[in-house]
Amino acid sequence: LLDFEADNKYEAIGEMSKFAKELKIVQDHRWLYEVVVTREELVSTAVGKQTAFLHPRHVHPSKIKIPSLLFGICNEGVDFDAPDKKPVKYFFLLLFQDDKQHLFTLSYLSRLLNNKATLKKLKEAKTRNDYFEIISSI
Repeated sequence: LLDFEADNKYEAIGEMSKFAKELKIVQDHRWLYEVVVTREELVSTAVGKQTAFLHPRHVHPSKIKIPSLLFGICNEGVDFDAPDKKPVKYFFLLLFQDDKQHLFTLSYLSRLLNNKATLKKLKEAKTRNDYFEIISSI
């Protein structure tokens, strides 16, 4: 979801939830919004480097039709209580049916964020294809 607009973290979560419904990954974007906000209220899913790993607190195999990792960009960035205090621009929404998938993806994304060259490419990317190539190249 390239270049969506949001004024705050709740609008960003809402945009990503609607995107998941548009892609038919979930049937009810309101349910997804609620479970992601509930998780977010425990502790921020922002990890620094202008990135957040949005996800429900628990896996929901009956609610998630297709295990998926969604990517969104809010070019303006929003305050997300990040540890580095920077606004979040890059959103990964993790929607999986079991803990193994979820943990594997978190590990994979952590490697992405710890690679300076990959981060630079991410900031310079322009098209969906560019982002896909970067995210899937690790």
